Amino acid sequence: MVNTVATGGCVLAAGTYWVEWKSFGTLASGPWAPPVTVLGSTGTGNGKQNQVGTWVNLVDVGPQDLPFEVKGTVNGGGGVSCGDIFFFNAKCNMNGAAQAMVKMSGDFSGETVGFDLDGDDYVINVLSNGTNSIAKLTVPHAGMGAHTIALEDPAGCYSPVNFNCQVDAPPDPEWDALWAEALNIEATALKAVPVETKIIGNYPNPFNPSTTIRYALSVDSPVSVRVYNMLGQEVATLVDGFQKAGEQSVVWHGVNNFGQSVASGLYIYRLQAGNTVMTQKMLFTK
Repeated sequence: MVNTVATGGCVLAAGTYWVEWKSFGTLASGPWAPPVTVLGSTGTGNGKQNQVGTWVNLVDVGPQDLPFEVKGTVNGGGGVSCGDIFFFNAKCNMNGAAQAMVKMSGDFSGETVGFDLDGDDYVINVLSNGTNSIAKLTVPHAGMGAHTIALEDPAGCYSPVNFNCQVDAPPDPEWDALWAEALNIEATALKAVPVETKIIGNYPNPFNPSTTIRYALSVDSPVSVRVYNMLGQEVATLVDGFQKAGEQSVVWHGVNNFGQSVASGLYIYRLQAGNTVMTQKMLFTK
């Protein structure tokens, strides 16, 4: 389950999910450890809770009813199912490396897939270009002879693949083309993840009637973007929730939290992502 909302009577499979909930009068979000049971719009469990802007581990908190929406899985929390995978195969390349690959339609970045090569387990991160996702395993010098690779997690989707590594193996154009496509998806995914969390800037600046604030996240994290006047008073909350790593943007239309147009002047927007806090100025003109 990725980027879906689970509300109403349902019981989620074991996994690590991120949720949004109301706590202490503010909207917060973060990881929530299994099991998570949705009963109407409330649930209980152990996890993390945003209190006064800090993350606090909750251990044995006991039942705690908080209204929340389950937004999706976090880091391989059972988010990839058999129905999501449309391709699984394995080969040995000309250099004697065992290779396995699964492909999925959609964005499953942050999830994991498990392989078994001759009894050894490998957990591989899923990478995505936003349209398709792949998880690929490469084990150099697997050794000449017969090998078996199984898709272990999710289990029961495909039969294990048996193949041979041999000296002077002939090229496999079909596999090489599929592997090259996977490398392109991988390169796109890795390029899309910034090395640091930062404010990119807003454009136009000065602006009227609106400006787009762009920022980069190096990791998935709770994010808030708020606008303040020069007196330090909060004017507008533009973002308050959990976002994935990558470049993000939000548009401010020069209105406050009540939908009223603000006065011309200098404003400060503040990005908080995890423990990172940054600010920048912008000028609203009429």
